[in-house]
Amino acid sequence: MSSAIDCMPQGLIYDAGLTDCATSFRLLLSLGIFNAWNAFLSIFFSHDYIRKKIPSCSCSKQWGPWSSILMAMVHPFAMLLATLSIRANGFYPDIILVFAIWTMRPRMVATPIWYLFANCCSSKHTNPYLWTFKDNVVEETLLNIFALPFAIWFIIGRQYVTPGECASVMDYQLFWNAFYVIAGAGVISLLLLIYMLLHWCFNAARHYTRVNNGKGGGERLSCFWKWTLTIAGLNMFVAFTGQWLLWSAFISNAGTDFCPGSVVGESVTWAVTLFAIAISRPFMGGPSN
Repeated sequence: MSSAIDCMPQGLIYDAGLTDCATSFRLLLSLGIFNAWNAFLSIFFSHDYIRKKIPSCSCSKQWGPWSSILMAMVHPFAMLLATLSIRANGFYPDIILVFAIWTMRPRMVATPIWYLFANCCSSKHTNPYLWTFKDNVVEETLLNIFALPFAIWFIIGRQYVTPGECASVMDYQLFWNAFYVIAGAGVISLLLLIYMLLHWCFNAARHYTRVNNGKGGGERLSCFWKWTLTIAGLNMFVAFTGQWLLWSAFISNAGTDFCPGSVVGESVTWAVTLFAIAISRPFMGGPSN
């Protein structure tokens, strides 16, 4: 992997001569497990029935973005813990660069969101997942915006990296091009956030949080939310694709020069964090009975 050292950001790789590094397959498998765990938590704790069973500090008949904003604020702390645990085995990459790459980790939320969207886009039906559906849109929008400056940072920094023999390697090209995809998703998220804020201001939050209950419980989609969720859902797929391209290309290219201190430690950190986020979201606010 000597050629990879010349074309990967030096802070992300560290040639410490470690012999007990996880294989690329094991690292990618752990990312896949994170995503499967996240998808399960999203689907299980997203149902209104489950949310109503969990004690909430703020129950309401009107949806509000506050719990999703707080949950988005939790993610950077998990990224910091994951960054620090990477350096637990004699592997000492640059903390800022590793934290930056963690802001662009793959997130599985796009899959359950599109599953839910297929069941709630008709105004003739209601869906008990809509409350969390809106939470996820706001949370993912904020996380994409949070990753935007880091993606731009890598894009700008690419001009200072000498590709050498790696210029023709597919993984190398995918790694750097993935930042353009992630940055594009961040820009769309920023525009979407501005649109939502303007809609909130001009409509005095009346239509933004309006609940229209129908038979079977749940909430119907307004025209505003149909458009917003469609754009947000498509954008999440764009971000999700860029994130997977980035991580798979990086791990495959770096090989043993990217040697996290403990894959188990990383797994436990993210498993506990994702569970805490899933259980805390309904606790911070949910639909009233």
